[in-house]
Amino acid sequence: MSVFDSLIQRQQHSGSKPKMANTKRKGKATFNALSKAKTVYAARGDVNSCGDWLTLALKQAFRTDDGNFDLTAFKACLKENDIEPPKVDMERYGAIGRFRMCAGLTLRRHALKVGHLIIGGKKITAPGAKKRGRKAKQTEVKS
Repeated sequence: MSVFDSLIQRQQHSGSKPKMANTKRKGKATFNALSKAKTVYAARGDVNSCGDWLTLALKQAFRTDDGNFDLTAFKACLKENDIEPPKVDMERYGAIGRFRMCAGLTLRRHALKVGHLIIGGKKITAPGAKKRGRKAKQTEVKS
């Protein structure tokens, strides 16, 4: 039996919980950063959204009338852009949010690589996408 196993056994028999290590985190600073971010988001129009181009496009395209997210249409959008859906266990708690997050990151990467996304048959240009192709090197001819 290792030292680690004997420590676990002693702890289980004594019924005490392990002591948590002291951290030097500043909870107040984290809260202030979150508060500032929410203020910036509110200025852009939605407290719960950063308001970038992809977030707004996805929200507009896949929000249903009752305020829910249309997951089947979102999966169709992934297929339309030749993106494999993320492998998320849809039976677990928070699976839809995890699926949306992973798929959104993949869509963003794809849009920046290709230069656009196709959502509902419409081509949406990705701002900040790199131009494809190389500039031809021009060499000077010495005479």
